[in-house]
Amino acid sequence: AKEYLGVDSIHLASRLDRETSGVVLLAKHKKAASHWQKAIEQKRVRRRYLAILRGEMQENIEVSNFLGKDPDSEVFVKQRVLLKNSKKAKKAETIFEPIAVSNQYSFCRIRTLSGRKHQIRAHAQWAGYELVGEKLYGPDEKIYLEFCEKGWQEEWIQTLGMRRQALHGEWLGFDHAGGESFSAPLAQDMMEFLESNMGLERKRVLGLIAHIEAGIVDQ
Repeated sequence: AKEYLGVDSIHLASRLDRETSGVVLLAKHKKAASHWQKAIEQKRVRRRYLAILRGEMQENIEVSNFLGKDPDSEVFVKQRVLLKNSKKAKKAETIFEPIAVSNQYSFCRIRTLSGRKHQIRAHAQWAGYELVGEKLYGPDEKIYLEFCEKGWQEEWIQTLGMRRQALHGEWLGFDHAGGESFSAPLAQDMMEFLESNMGLERKRVLGLIAHIEAGIVDQ
């Protein structure tokens, strides 16, 4: 990023999970980064994602429960839905909205009403619609452990469908004076999956995204 912008330093203002594509905020000046970081910490930010899930989701799903560290997992960072009174469990809310459904897959827009670690991925698994390409919240977390140790194994493509989780941070906007917003077009690997596995041509995908975005009013 420094080379692309021709600057000596760069400041990270927002981030995404590893292997999630989409909007990441970088600032040339520390003051601008602090401005965005403060808004994020104060929860004055809204995010929208696009994802490809396994299973045919026929209607919107709203998930509202509590997330915390998975006590049964070998992976320290893995989250799981827990009881409200569980130690360090935090409220998490996610809304899944199907855009297109076919061939046992769902192309969805996702809105988060909270910002917990791995929130979308954990909620998708809990709801029974795990992300395509998901190594940690997928069919077997041992794939994730082996991936961390040895790297990608090509035979996994038959199980996972993609080399990474099919999750894309499409839009990020701030609720304050100025109301900056940032967006990123759908990643190419997800576009290719939609075409080859769901029969959705690029023009159709872009039209579907534009259609659902046009219906958003202060969400």
